[in-house]
Amino acid sequence: MRWLRRRTRQPDNEWLARFASLVSEIVARNPGGEAAESLDSLPELAPREKDMVVLILCMEIEHFGLSLTRAHYETLADLAARVGEADVLENMDLRRFVEDDDAPTGVG
Repeated sequence: MRWLRRRTRQPDNEWLARFASLVSEIVARNPGGEAAESLDSLPELAPREKDMVVLILCMEIEHFGLSLTRAHYETLADLAARVGEADVLENMDLRRFVEDDDAPTGVG
């Protein structure tokens, strides 16, 4: 039983680490302003409300027009799928925020 508990916790820790890293990268790509302040609290909420933070992150991306790389989009899609929210990126058409280059753009 001990093995089972450890085994089931590992994906959660991996998911949380990937989510926190993604949020950090999106903030770095879109520095300053209300968006950065709004996104800062998401990793703290993530352990309790994974599906909700995915939805909030998607809404923040749309609301502030945050720039994403293809890698960001793919990571977000994977994280969303793991919490049963796979369709949210398509429903919100977040692909329109993906830029071809990986240079920071600075949305404020």
